[in-house]
Amino acid sequence: MQPITFSLQFNGQAAPMDEAPGVMKASTTAPAGVMQTRIDADGVGATVEPADGPPAKFESVVTMTGEQTFVESGTITYGDGGTSLTFDTIGEGRLGGRARCPGCPPARCSGGCWRAKANLPAPPATSPPTSWSPIRAR
Repeated sequence: MQPITFSLQFNGQAAPMDEAPGVMKASTTAPAGVMQTRIDADGVGATVEPADGPPAKFESVVTMTGEQTFVESGTITYGDGGTSLTFDTIGEGRLGGRARCPGCPPARCSGGCWRAKANLPAPPATSPPTSWSPIRAR
C-alpha cells in the first residue's frame, strides 16, 4: 500500500453534551483543497487552493476523566465514498502537558496518543476477486 500525505484544516465547534457532564461533542468540516509546498530563499511555505469535491467531516466525543486528563474517540469521513478513519486515545490525554503513552518515548508525546483504523469501502462486485485460499480442518 502506498503512503498518502495530506493536510486538512477542520473548522467547526465543540459543545457540552447536556445529558453527560464533562463530555463534549465536536463536529467540524474541512473543504477539499490542493496543497502546494514552496521552498525558496525565504524558507518553506505552503498554500491551499480550493478544489472540487465533498468536504471531510470530523466528529468526536471528548470525556474529561480528571481535571487535566481526557479520553477521545471519533470518526473522520472523507467524501461520500465510504472511506473513513476511526480513532481513540491510547490511555488518557493530558491538557497543557505531556501524556504518558504506552510504548511511546516521552519526548515524542504532547497532549496524547491516538490509535487509528482505516475503514475503506468494499471493492465493486465487478472487480476480480483477490487471491485467497480457504483452510479446511481435517
